[in-house]
Amino acid sequence: MSLIWFSLILILTAALMYIVIARQVKKLTRTPVWQLWLVLMAPIVCLVLWRILSGGRMLPPFVFLFLLIVSFFFYASLIERGRIQRSIDPDTKPDSTDEPLAPRAPDTDADPAAALKKDASSAQSIPEPTTSEPVQVPSKEVVRPLTDEEEKRLRDCFPWSTYYVQNFEYRPQAVICWGQLRAPAEMAYKKITANVRAEFGDRFLVLLQEGQKRKPIFAIVTNPQVTPEGQILQKTLDKPSWGIALALLSFVTTTWAGYEIVKVLPDALKSGSPNIWDGLPYACAWMGFFGVRELGYYLTARRYRVPVTLPYFIPLPPLPSLPIGTLGAFIQLRSPVPNRQVLFDIRAVGSLFGLFVAIILLAVGLTQSTVVDVVKDATPSIFDFEGLRPQFSLMLACLSKWALGGQLTADKLIALHPIAFAGWLGVLFSAFNLMPIGSLDGGRIVHAVYGQRVGAIIGNVARWLLLALAMTQSHLLLWALLLFLLPTMDEPALNDVTELNGWRDFTGLVMLAVLLLIIMPAPASLMAWLGLA
Repeated sequence: MSLIWFSLILILTAALMYIVIARQVKKLTRTPVWQLWLVLMAPIVCLVLWRILSGGRMLPPFVFLFLLIVSFFFYASLIERGRIQRSIDPDTKPDSTDEPLAPRAPDTDADPAAALKKDASSAQSIPEPTTSEPVQVPSKEVVRPLTDEEEKRLRDCFPWSTYYVQNFEYRPQAVICWGQLRAPAEMAYKKITANVRAEFGDRFLVLLQEGQKRKPIFAIVTNPQVTPEGQILQKTLDKPSWGIALALLSFVTTTWAGYEIVKVLPDALKSGSPNIWDGLPYACAWMGFFGVRELGYYLTARRYRVPVTLPYFIPLPPLPSLPIGTLGAFIQLRSPVPNRQVLFDIRAVGSLFGLFVAIILLAVGLTQSTVVDVVKDATPSIFDFEGLRPQFSLMLACLSKWALGGQLTADKLIALHPIAFAGWLGVLFSAFNLMPIGSLDGGRIVHAVYGQRVGAIIGNVARWLLLALAMTQSHLLLWALLLFLLPTMDEPALNDVTELNGWRDFTGLVMLAVLLLIIMPAPASLMAWLGLA
């Protein structure tokens, strides 16, 4: 049975890795997806082959770590080579791993925000013109989204007192408008958007981005939600039957997972012989965490009139070593975010709702937990609900000592009550999503606070800092490696220039501080002061 589960986990890991690369990384490079996937899977393949050929022995950790480092450096070089190829010949028809420079023809399942990201990134890579002469069109003809007469009408949409247009640069289905911003960004965006809509209706979307040297530029891109005939595509955002079915199935799998947890807990946490209904507290807590979290996203998006789908849960049968029962829930925004304030509010509210519920569940569950003796030669794990080490996290150490008091000493571990385990998983899930990288909540928050370019720099720095921390805290190594699979730049807002107000900036800093409290291990001085060292 263990071999079967190991094979299933390996297949699931490989499939998830391929999906992540195909959906996120392929936008950045022309290197084929299968090559990137094969390079990342090489260390795992070596691990499996070693176990088979050595009769079940594990590959030495330093050898596996060396293979991981070599694999990721090779992976990064392949991405960079694909980027260079794309920049040299951007108009060549790529293979299945490439994306166009502007939104494609309308597709009922397309996400306009993803299309806008491609146009924004390509616009930011264009050298800024130094003269008022028209920009030279590349030798390969670019399909102009506007006729000469429409170009004149577009130029009239930019009042000289708001945004003085110097040049138009044509890209497939998009126009980059170089010029000088002469009014506050928010006022200029609203005025020009209204002018473009009055002239062209819903045919185009107006994008305000930071170009070279953080100088604002406008981009007019074809609206992927409008057909060539000018009709708006109607999308069915909500599928309640699917949402209800997935939620019920997830409730079944989380209840089953809760039963598996109760079966192996100490007798002090059991009330007689365990049965399936003993899994309900864990199921309600774990499902409740995701429900509140996604509700925060959903209600905030609806408040700003951003089309959004209902939450959809992802059921997962309990694994022997990690019976969690569900991989979480997700919603999807079906239109671009209007500005950085809306981007911040949607992500911050959902994250704060979920984190608040997770901390409450953890604190309450710890009061119902008990302590067990330290098991010698046991491999420490942040998911070990049978005997969790409080020094994994500053927050966990403080909450554990508050809840358990004198019961928790240096020679004891925590046997988590199912509610406490659900809360701890929620805290870890929230912490990972608060990492300031790419499309994670933390990445979008730093993007909203500092801008897309600075946010990408912060993401790169954060990845390497976490990898350095993982060299001393092995339980963070998987996190660090997963973050290198994610691109550091997420989708831009339509108005991606107007900055946030002071209290939103402060809230973003507080959320990053909470992230540090979760992932930073408790120092020896604090453990000694708490009587845990």
